[in-house]
Amino acid sequence: MTWYKPMFDPSRFAAGARKAEDLFRTIEQAVYDNKLAAGEQLPTVRALAESLGINKNTVAAAYRMLIDSGVIVTAGRRGTVVAERHFATPVSITPPAMTPEGVIAVHDGNPDPAFLPTHAEILEAFATTASPPRLYGERRNVADLTKWATSMFEADLPTVHGIFISSGALDAIERALRTHVRLGDKVAVEAPTYMTTLALVRSLGLRPVQLEMDADGIRPDALKNALSSNCRAVIFSTRGQNPTGAVTGARRARELRNAARGHDDVLFIDDDHSSLLELAPYEPWHVDSARWLTVRSFSKFLGPDLRVSVTCGDSVTLGKLEYSQATSMGWVSSLLQQTALALLKDDRVRTRIRHAGTAYRDRFVALKEGLHSIGVDVPGKVGLNVWIPLRDEATVVQWLLAKGWMVRSGSDFVVEGQAGIRVTSARLTTERIEDFLSDFRELAIASSTTFSA
Repeated sequence: MTWYKPMFDPSRFAAGARKAEDLFRTIEQAVYDNKLAAGEQLPTVRALAESLGINKNTVAAAYRMLIDSGVIVTAGRRGTVVAERHFATPVSITPPAMTPEGVIAVHDGNPDPAFLPTHAEILEAFATTASPPRLYGERRNVADLTKWATSMFEADLPTVHGIFISSGALDAIERALRTHVRLGDKVAVEAPTYMTTLALVRSLGLRPVQLEMDADGIRPDALKNALSSNCRAVIFSTRGQNPTGAVTGARRARELRNAARGHDDVLFIDDDHSSLLELAPYEPWHVDSARWLTVRSFSKFLGPDLRVSVTCGDSVTLGKLEYSQATSMGWVSSLLQQTALALLKDDRVRTRIRHAGTAYRDRFVALKEGLHSIGVDVPGKVGLNVWIPLRDEATVVQWLLAKGWMVRSGSDFVVEGQAGIRVTSARLTTERIEDFLSDFRELAIASSTTFSA
Protein backbone atom coordinates (compact mmCIF):
# COMPACT_ATOMS: atom_id res chain seq x y z
CA MET A 1 0.00 0.00 0.00
CA THR A 2 1.62 3.23 -1.16
CA TRP A 3 -1.27 5.66 -1.57
CA TYR A 4 -0.79 7.12 1.87
CA LYS A 5 2.90 7.98 1.64
CA PRO A 6 2.50 11.50 0.17
CA MET A 7 0.01 12.33 2.91
CA PHE A 8 2.10 10.95 5.75
CA ASP A 9 5.45 12.60 4.99
CA PRO A 10 8.06 10.91 7.21
CA SER A 11 9.83 14.25 7.67
CA ARG A 12 6.84 15.46 9.64
CA PHE A 13 7.58 12.83 12.23
CA ALA A 14 11.30 13.46 12.74
CA ALA A 15 13.07 12.62 15.97
CA GLY A 16 11.51 14.50 18.86
CA ALA A 17 8.18 14.87 17.10
CA ARG A 18 7.20 11.25 16.64
CA LYS A 19 4.18 11.39 18.89
CA ALA A 20 0.81 9.74 18.63
CA GLU A 21 -0.79 13.17 18.91
CA ASP A 22 1.03 14.38 15.78
CA LEU A 23 -0.18 11.42 13.75
CA PHE A 24 -3.67 11.80 15.18
CA ARG A 25 -3.85 15.44 14.06
CA THR A 26 -2.45 14.63 10.61
CA ILE A 27 -5.07 11.98 9.88
CA GLU A 28 -7.86 14.02 11.44
CA GLN A 29 -6.94 16.98 9.23
CA ALA A 30 -6.80 14.74 6.16
CA VAL A 31 -10.35 13.60 6.86
CA TYR A 32 -11.46 17.16 7.50
CA ASP A 33 -9.94 18.29 4.18
CA ASN A 34 -11.61 15.39 2.34
CA LYS A 35 -8.24 13.92 1.41
CA LEU A 36 -9.50 10.72 3.03
CA ALA A 37 -13.03 9.82 2.02
CA ALA A 38 -15.63 8.09 4.15
CA GLY A 39 -15.14 4.33 3.95
CA GLU A 40 -11.54 4.63 2.72
CA GLN A 41 -9.21 2.04 4.20
CA LEU A 42 -6.20 3.07 6.26
CA PRO A 43 -2.95 1.08 6.30
CA THR A 44 -2.31 -1.45 9.00
CA VAL A 45 -0.51 -0.32 12.12
CA ARG A 46 2.61 -2.22 11.08
CA ALA A 47 2.59 -0.92 7.49
CA LEU A 48 2.20 2.71 8.48
CA ALA A 49 4.84 2.41 11.21
CA GLU A 50 7.35 0.92 8.78
CA SER A 51 6.59 3.57 6.14
CA LEU A 52 7.12 6.43 8.59
CA GLY A 53 9.97 4.80 10.47
CA ILE A 54 8.23 5.12 13.81
CA ASN A 55 7.28 2.68 16.55
CA LYS A 56 4.13 0.69 15.86
CA ASN A 57 2.93 1.46 19.39
CA THR A 58 2.83 5.14 18.41
CA VAL A 59 0.64 4.34 15.41
CA ALA A 60 -1.59 2.07 17.51
CA ALA A 61 -2.06 4.85 20.07
CA ALA A 62 -2.92 7.36 17.33
CA TYR A 63 -5.45 4.95 15.82
CA ARG A 64 -7.03 4.43 19.22
CA MET A 65 -7.41 8.21 19.65
CA LEU A 66 -9.00 8.44 16.19
CA ILE A 67 -11.44 5.65 17.00
CA ASP A 68 -12.33 7.26 20.33
CA SER A 69 -12.97 10.55 18.54
CA GLY A 70 -15.16 8.93 15.90
CA VAL A 71 -12.81 9.77 13.02
CA ILE A 72 -12.19 6.14 12.04
CA VAL A 73 -13.85 2.81 12.80
CA THR A 74 -12.86 -0.83 12.67
CA ALA A 75 -14.66 -2.72 9.90
CA GLY A 76 -13.88 -6.40 10.31
CA ARG A 77 -11.89 -7.84 7.43
CA ARG A 78 -11.64 -4.39 5.83
CA GLY A 79 -9.48 -3.30 8.72
CA THR A 80 -9.62 0.33 9.79
CA VAL A 81 -11.62 2.79 7.66
CA VAL A 82 -12.68 6.42 7.76
CA ALA A 83 -15.99 6.78 9.57
CA GLU A 84 -18.98 7.47 7.34
CA ARG A 85 -20.26 10.58 9.08
CA HIS A 86 -17.29 12.22 10.73
CA PHE A 87 -16.91 15.96 10.14
CA ALA A 88 -20.17 16.06 8.29
CA THR A 89 -22.90 17.09 10.70
CA PRO A 90 -23.06 14.00 12.98
CA VAL A 91 -26.84 13.97 12.68
CA SER A 92 -29.30 16.12 10.79
CA ILE A 93 -29.97 18.50 13.65
CA THR A 94 -31.00 21.36 11.37
CA PRO A 95 -34.16 20.78 9.29
CA PRO A 96 -34.57 22.28 5.82
CA ALA A 97 -35.08 26.03 5.87
CA MET A 98 -38.49 25.63 4.23
CA THR A 99 -40.91 22.73 4.09
CA PRO A 100 -41.89 22.10 0.45
CA GLU A 101 -45.23 23.60 -0.52
CA GLY A 102 -48.11 21.28 0.26
CA VAL A 103 -46.03 19.14 2.63
CA ILE A 104 -46.93 18.83 6.33
CA ALA A 105 -43.91 18.98 8.66
CA VAL A 106 -43.99 16.25 11.31
CA HIS A 107 -40.22 15.73 11.35
CA ASP A 108 -38.89 18.48 13.59
CA GLY A 109 -39.93 17.55 17.14
CA ASN A 110 -41.44 20.97 17.72
CA PRO A 111 -44.36 21.60 20.08
CA ASP A 112 -47.64 22.84 18.61
CA PRO A 113 -47.34 26.65 18.29
CA ALA A 114 -51.00 26.93 19.28
CA PHE A 115 -50.02 26.10 22.87
CA LEU A 116 -47.01 28.42 23.14
CA PRO A 117 -47.11 31.96 24.56
CA THR A 118 -48.30 34.54 22.07
CA HIS A 119 -46.09 37.36 20.84
CA ALA A 120 -48.13 39.82 22.90
CA GLU A 121 -47.72 37.72 26.05
CA ILE A 122 -43.97 37.52 25.56
CA LEU A 123 -43.70 41.29 25.11
CA GLU A 124 -45.86 41.83 28.18
CA ALA A 125 -43.69 39.46 30.23
CA PHE A 126 -40.53 41.22 29.08
CA ALA A 127 -42.00 44.59 30.00
CA THR A 128 -42.55 43.43 33.58
CA THR A 129 -38.90 42.50 34.24
CA ALA A 130 -38.26 43.85 37.70
CA SER A 131 -34.58 44.77 37.56
CA PRO A 132 -32.20 46.38 35.03
CA PRO A 133 -29.67 44.30 33.09
CA ARG A 134 -26.94 42.77 35.27
CA LEU A 135 -23.37 44.03 35.31
CA TYR A 136 -20.12 42.14 35.84
CA GLY A 137 -19.70 41.00 39.40
CA GLU A 138 -23.38 41.11 40.27
CA ARG A 139 -25.49 38.09 41.20
CA ARG A 140 -25.68 35.85 38.13
CA ASN A 141 -29.13 34.28 38.58
CA VAL A 142 -32.54 35.74 39.24
CA ALA A 143 -33.42 34.81 42.81
CA ASP A 144 -37.15 34.44 42.09
CA LEU A 145 -36.48 31.99 39.24
CA THR A 146 -34.18 29.95 41.47
CA LYS A 147 -36.89 29.92 44.14
CA TRP A 148 -39.54 28.86 41.60
CA ALA A 149 -37.33 26.05 40.27
CA THR A 150 -36.52 24.84 43.79
CA SER A 151 -40.21 24.56 44.59
CA MET A 152 -40.86 22.68 41.34
CA PHE A 153 -38.09 20.17 41.98
CA GLU A 154 -39.07 19.70 45.63
CA ALA A 155 -42.43 18.36 44.44
CA ASP A 156 -40.63 15.46 42.70
CA LEU A 157 -37.28 14.93 44.43
CA PRO A 158 -36.35 13.97 47.99
CA THR A 159 -33.57 16.57 48.23
CA VAL A 160 -32.74 19.75 46.32
CA HIS A 161 -29.09 20.74 46.71
CA GLY A 162 -29.27 23.77 44.45
CA ILE A 163 -30.35 25.07 41.06
CA PHE A 164 -28.21 25.62 37.96
CA ILE A 165 -29.63 27.87 35.24
CA SER A 166 -28.36 27.28 31.72
CA SER A 167 -29.05 28.30 28.15
CA GLY A 168 -31.18 25.27 27.32
CA ALA A 169 -30.88 21.63 28.30
CA LEU A 170 -28.01 20.75 25.99
CA ASP A 171 -25.92 23.55 27.46
CA ALA A 172 -26.21 21.92 30.88
CA ILE A 173 -25.63 18.41 29.52
CA GLU A 174 -22.56 19.46 27.55
CA ARG A 175 -21.03 21.19 30.56
CA ALA A 176 -21.73 18.13 32.69
CA LEU A 177 -20.01 15.83 30.22
CA ARG A 178 -17.03 18.14 29.78
CA THR A 179 -16.45 18.29 33.54
CA HIS A 180 -16.98 14.57 34.23
CA VAL A 181 -15.66 12.51 31.32
CA ARG A 182 -12.55 12.46 29.16
CA LEU A 183 -11.86 11.99 25.46
CA GLY A 184 -12.63 8.41 24.48
CA ASP A 185 -14.80 7.58 27.50
CA LYS A 186 -17.97 5.58 26.97
CA VAL A 187 -21.36 7.25 27.47
CA ALA A 188 -24.56 5.21 27.56
CA VAL A 189 -27.51 6.55 25.56
CA GLU A 190 -30.96 5.15 24.86
CA ALA A 191 -31.60 3.19 21.68
CA PRO A 192 -33.05 5.10 19.94
CA THR A 193 -32.01 8.33 21.61
CA TYR A 194 -32.59 12.04 21.00
CA MET A 195 -30.58 12.77 17.87
CA THR A 196 -28.85 15.90 19.18
CA THR A 197 -27.77 14.09 22.33
CA LEU A 198 -26.08 11.52 20.15
CA ALA A 199 -24.47 14.28 18.08
CA LEU A 200 -23.21 15.97 21.24
CA VAL A 201 -21.65 12.79 22.60
CA ARG A 202 -19.86 12.17 19.32
CA SER A 203 -18.71 15.77 18.95
CA LEU A 204 -16.97 15.57 22.33
CA GLY A 205 -14.94 12.57 21.22
CA LEU A 206 -16.91 10.19 23.44
CA ARG A 207 -18.04 6.68 22.56
CA PRO A 208 -21.82 6.18 22.65
CA VAL A 209 -23.07 2.84 23.96
CA GLN A 210 -26.66 1.88 23.19
CA LEU A 211 -29.14 1.06 25.95
CA GLU A 212 -31.90 -1.24 24.75
CA MET A 213 -35.38 -0.03 25.67
CA ASP A 214 -39.01 -1.03 25.80
CA ALA A 215 -42.20 0.91 26.55
CA ASP A 216 -41.05 1.31 30.20
CA GLY A 217 -37.75 2.90 29.25
CA ILE A 218 -34.26 1.51 29.71
CA ARG A 219 -34.10 -2.25 30.24
CA PRO A 220 -32.39 -3.05 33.57
CA ASP A 221 -30.12 -5.67 31.97
CA ALA A 222 -29.02 -3.12 29.38
CA LEU A 223 -28.10 -0.64 32.11
CA LYS A 224 -26.15 -3.31 34.00
CA ASN A 225 -24.23 -4.26 30.87
CA ALA A 226 -23.40 -0.64 30.08
CA LEU A 227 -22.18 0.04 33.58
CA SER A 228 -20.10 -3.13 33.63
CA SER A 229 -18.44 -2.00 30.38
CA ASN A 230 -17.14 1.13 32.15
CA CYS A 231 -19.56 3.75 30.84
CA ARG A 232 -18.77 6.98 32.66
CA ALA A 233 -22.12 8.67 32.09
CA VAL A 234 -25.71 7.69 31.29
CA ILE A 235 -28.09 10.08 29.48
CA PHE A 236 -31.80 9.29 29.39
CA SER A 237 -35.37 10.59 29.71
CA THR A 238 -37.68 8.92 32.21
CA ARG A 239 -40.91 10.15 30.64
CA GLY A 240 -42.08 11.18 27.19
CA GLN A 241 -38.76 9.94 25.81
CA ASN A 242 -37.73 11.39 22.47
CA PRO A 243 -38.24 9.71 20.03
CA THR A 244 -40.18 6.72 21.44
CA GLY A 245 -42.50 8.13 24.09
CA ALA A 246 -41.29 5.55 26.63
CA VAL A 247 -42.26 6.18 30.26
CA THR A 248 -40.49 4.72 33.29
CA GLY A 249 -42.99 3.65 35.94
CA ALA A 250 -42.46 2.87 39.62
CA ARG A 251 -41.55 -0.80 39.13
CA ARG A 252 -39.00 -0.17 36.38
CA ALA A 253 -37.60 2.73 38.40
CA ARG A 254 -36.87 0.38 41.33
CA GLU A 255 -35.11 -2.05 38.99
CA LEU A 256 -32.98 0.68 37.45
CA ARG A 257 -32.18 2.13 40.87
CA ASN A 258 -30.86 -1.27 41.93
CA ALA A 259 -28.84 -1.63 38.74
CA ALA A 260 -27.23 1.79 39.27
CA ARG A 261 -26.36 1.19 42.92
CA GLY A 262 -22.65 1.16 43.70
CA HIS A 263 -21.52 3.00 40.56
CA ASP A 264 -20.47 6.19 42.30
CA ASP A 265 -18.12 7.23 39.50
CA VAL A 266 -20.92 7.36 36.91
CA LEU A 267 -22.89 10.52 36.16
CA PHE A 268 -26.62 9.91 35.55
CA ILE A 269 -28.37 12.67 33.56
CA ASP A 270 -32.14 12.77 33.13
CA ASP A 271 -33.26 15.08 30.32
CA ASP A 272 -36.77 15.67 31.67
CA HIS A 273 -37.83 17.90 28.80
CA SER A 274 -41.61 17.55 29.20
CA SER A 275 -41.78 18.40 32.95
CA LEU A 276 -44.65 20.92 33.31
CA LEU A 277 -46.63 19.18 30.59
CA GLU A 278 -47.10 16.34 33.12
CA LEU A 279 -47.39 13.68 30.45
CA ALA A 280 -46.76 11.02 33.11
CA PRO A 281 -45.72 10.81 36.80
CA TYR A 282 -42.03 11.44 37.43
CA GLU A 283 -39.95 8.52 38.75
CA PRO A 284 -36.44 9.80 39.52
CA TRP A 285 -34.62 6.46 39.84
CA HIS A 286 -31.20 8.05 39.51
CA VAL A 287 -31.18 10.45 42.45
CA ASP A 288 -29.74 7.94 44.94
CA SER A 289 -26.52 7.91 42.92
CA ALA A 290 -23.49 9.88 43.97
CA ARG A 291 -23.46 11.92 40.75
CA TRP A 292 -26.73 12.85 39.10
CA LEU A 293 -28.64 15.62 37.34
CA THR A 294 -32.25 16.28 36.35
CA VAL A 295 -32.39 18.85 33.54
CA ARG A 296 -35.63 20.64 32.75
CA SER A 297 -35.79 23.05 29.84
CA PHE A 298 -38.74 25.29 29.03
CA SER A 299 -38.60 24.63 25.28
CA LYS A 300 -41.59 22.33 24.98
CA PHE A 301 -44.03 24.72 26.65
CA LEU A 302 -42.53 28.23 26.32
CA GLY A 303 -40.89 27.59 22.93
CA PRO A 304 -37.38 26.59 21.84
CA ASP A 305 -36.29 30.21 21.36
CA LEU A 306 -36.54 30.94 25.09
CA ARG A 307 -33.16 29.36 25.85
CA VAL A 308 -33.62 28.75 29.57
CA SER A 309 -33.24 25.51 31.48
CA VAL A 310 -33.11 24.69 35.19
CA THR A 311 -31.14 21.78 36.61
CA CYS A 312 -31.04 20.03 39.97
CA GLY A 313 -28.43 17.49 41.05
CA ASP A 314 -25.80 16.51 43.57
CA SER A 315 -23.83 19.38 45.07
CA VAL A 316 -20.47 18.39 43.56
CA THR A 317 -21.76 18.21 39.99
CA LEU A 318 -23.74 21.43 40.38
CA GLY A 319 -20.59 23.14 41.63
CA LYS A 320 -18.72 22.01 38.53
CA LEU A 321 -21.48 23.35 36.30
CA GLU A 322 -21.43 26.73 38.03
CA TYR A 323 -17.65 27.00 37.66
CA SER A 324 -17.81 25.99 33.99
CA GLN A 325 -20.42 28.64 33.27
CA ALA A 326 -18.70 31.35 35.31
CA THR A 327 -15.47 30.86 33.37
CA SER A 328 -17.13 30.83 29.93
CA MET A 329 -20.43 32.56 29.10
CA GLY A 330 -20.76 33.95 32.62
CA TRP A 331 -24.51 33.76 33.06
CA VAL A 332 -27.82 33.44 31.28
CA SER A 333 -29.28 36.88 30.61
CA SER A 334 -31.23 38.07 33.63
CA LEU A 335 -33.70 39.73 31.26
CA LEU A 336 -34.34 36.34 29.66
CA GLN A 337 -34.63 34.66 33.07
CA GLN A 338 -37.15 37.22 34.27
CA THR A 339 -39.16 37.00 31.05
CA ALA A 340 -39.36 33.21 31.33
CA LEU A 341 -40.41 33.42 34.97
CA ALA A 342 -43.12 35.99 34.20
CA LEU A 343 -44.52 33.67 31.55
CA LEU A 344 -44.44 30.68 33.91
CA LYS A 345 -46.44 32.67 36.45
CA ASP A 346 -48.95 33.94 33.88
CA ASP A 347 -52.31 32.20 34.41
CA ARG A 348 -53.04 32.28 30.67
CA VAL A 349 -49.76 30.56 29.87
CA ARG A 350 -50.12 28.00 32.64
CA THR A 351 -53.63 27.12 31.43
CA ARG A 352 -52.29 26.67 27.92
CA ILE A 353 -49.51 24.41 29.22
CA ARG A 354 -52.10 22.18 30.91
CA HIS A 355 -54.13 22.03 27.72
CA ALA A 356 -50.98 21.20 25.76
CA GLY A 357 -50.20 18.26 28.05
CA THR A 358 -53.69 16.87 27.54
CA ALA A 359 -53.58 17.39 23.77
CA TYR A 360 -50.14 15.78 23.41
CA ARG A 361 -51.25 12.73 25.37
CA ASP A 362 -54.39 12.36 23.28
CA ARG A 363 -52.56 12.81 19.98
CA PHE A 364 -49.86 10.28 20.85
CA VAL A 365 -52.40 7.67 21.89
CA ALA A 366 -54.59 8.30 18.83
CA LEU A 367 -51.66 7.86 16.46
CA LYS A 368 -50.33 4.82 18.33
CA GLU A 369 -53.72 3.09 18.38
CA GLY A 370 -54.38 4.01 14.75
CA LEU A 371 -51.09 2.47 13.66
CA HIS A 372 -51.85 -0.63 15.72
CA SER A 373 -55.20 -0.99 13.94
CA ILE A 374 -53.38 -1.35 10.61
CA GLY A 375 -50.86 -3.85 11.98
CA VAL A 376 -48.02 -1.47 12.84
CA ASP A 377 -47.01 -1.65 16.51
CA VAL A 378 -44.98 1.17 18.00
CA PRO A 379 -43.23 1.34 21.39
CA GLY A 380 -43.78 3.97 24.02
CA LYS A 381 -46.68 5.24 26.09
CA VAL A 382 -46.87 9.01 25.71
CA GLY A 383 -44.79 11.85 24.34
CA LEU A 384 -44.50 14.48 21.65
CA ASN A 385 -43.15 11.99 19.11
CA VAL A 386 -43.93 8.47 17.91
CA TRP A 387 -41.19 6.04 16.84
CA ILE A 388 -42.17 3.61 14.08
CA PRO A 389 -39.74 0.66 13.71
CA LEU A 390 -39.18 -0.26 10.07
CA ARG A 391 -37.04 -2.49 7.94
CA ASP A 392 -36.75 -0.08 5.03
CA GLU A 393 -36.96 3.44 6.41
CA ALA A 394 -35.70 5.12 3.24
CA THR A 395 -38.62 3.78 1.20
CA VAL A 396 -41.14 4.92 3.81
CA VAL A 397 -39.63 8.39 4.11
CA GLN A 398 -39.82 8.92 0.35
CA TRP A 399 -43.32 7.45 0.10
CA LEU A 400 -44.64 9.72 2.82
CA LEU A 401 -42.94 12.77 1.30
CA ALA A 402 -44.67 12.01 -1.98
CA LYS A 403 -47.93 11.85 -0.05
CA GLY A 404 -47.26 15.22 1.57
CA TRP A 405 -45.65 14.23 4.91
CA MET A 406 -42.12 15.13 5.99
CA VAL A 407 -40.90 12.71 8.68
CA ARG A 408 -37.48 12.16 10.26
CA SER A 409 -35.30 9.24 9.23
CA GLY A 410 -34.48 6.95 12.14
CA SER A 411 -30.78 6.65 11.33
CA ASP A 412 -30.25 9.98 13.07
CA PHE A 413 -31.34 8.50 16.40
CA VAL A 414 -29.27 5.32 16.71
CA VAL A 415 -25.63 4.34 17.02
CA GLU A 416 -26.26 1.31 14.86
CA GLY A 417 -29.18 -0.86 13.71
CA GLN A 418 -32.80 -0.21 14.70
CA ALA A 419 -34.19 1.30 11.50
CA GLY A 420 -37.32 3.40 11.83
CA ILE A 421 -38.82 6.87 11.48
CA ARG A 422 -39.89 9.54 13.96
CA VAL A 423 -43.21 11.30 13.58
CA THR A 424 -43.95 14.37 15.69
CA SER A 425 -47.43 13.59 16.98
CA ALA A 426 -47.56 16.89 18.91
CA ARG A 427 -48.13 18.69 15.62
CA LEU A 428 -50.99 16.45 14.47
CA THR A 429 -54.60 17.43 15.04
CA THR A 430 -57.28 14.74 15.02
CA GLU A 431 -58.09 15.41 11.36
CA ARG A 432 -54.44 15.21 10.33
CA ILE A 433 -53.94 11.99 12.27
CA GLU A 434 -56.71 10.41 10.22
CA ASP A 435 -55.12 11.67 7.00
CA PHE A 436 -51.70 10.35 8.02
CA LEU A 437 -53.13 6.95 8.95
CA SER A 438 -54.95 6.74 5.64
CA ASP A 439 -51.72 7.27 3.70
CA PHE A 440 -49.78 4.96 5.98
CA ARG A 441 -52.41 2.24 5.58
CA GLU A 442 -52.00 2.48 1.81
CA LEU A 443 -48.24 2.00 2.17
CA ALA A 444 -48.69 -0.93 4.56
CA ILE A 445 -50.92 -2.69 2.06
CA ALA A 446 -48.55 -2.01 -0.83
CA SER A 447 -45.38 -3.20 0.93
CA SER A 448 -45.95 -5.33 4.03
CA THR A 449 -42.29 -6.39 4.28
CA THR A 450 -41.28 -2.78 4.85
CA PHE A 451 -42.70 -2.95 8.38
CA SER A 452 -40.80 -5.99 9.62
CA ALA A 453 -38.26 -4.21 11.78
